[in-house]
Amino acid sequence: MPNPHLIKGFRLAATVLIDNYWIPRQEVERYLARRQYWSQALMTYMSQAGWQAQLDFEGSQDGLAVLGLDGQGQIQALIHLDPANLTALEAGIAPEELF
Repeated sequence: MPNPHLIKGFRLAATVLIDNYWIPRQEVERYLARRQYWSQALMTYMSQAGWQAQLDFEGSQDGLAVLGLDGQGQIQALIHLDPANLTALEAGIAPEELF
């Protein structure tokens, strides 16, 4: 059985915790750039859909998300900018499929 202290030490040395996701250290810059690109694209998408677009939940368990709010401030759409959703968006999945 692997030594949990060695595994933890390796994880800390080889990865960076962003929100609740361990990102390989060599991919952090690219991940943050992808997240920035998609946050802006999704903010535009939410605005064009007629919602007030907002970024929220940074540092939470599920991490940064783009919200689409109605006139009363109620969430109508929410897309987390986690690694899986970024990959899905880059593969051509429509944002509404990720609400």
